[in-house]
Parts: sequence; C-alpha cells; structure tokens
Amino acid sequence: MKTMAEGWWGSRRQAEWR
Repeated sequence: MKTMAEGWWGSRRQAEWR
C-alpha cells in the first residue's frame, strides 16, 4: 500500500504538518 496512499496522504500529512 504505497501508491495512492502516498499521493493523497502526503498532501494531507504535509498540510497538517504546517
């Protein structure tokens, strides 16, 4: 599980990291 999750997950994680 490291394809779609990395796409929309990375966007959400980075947005929450700020």
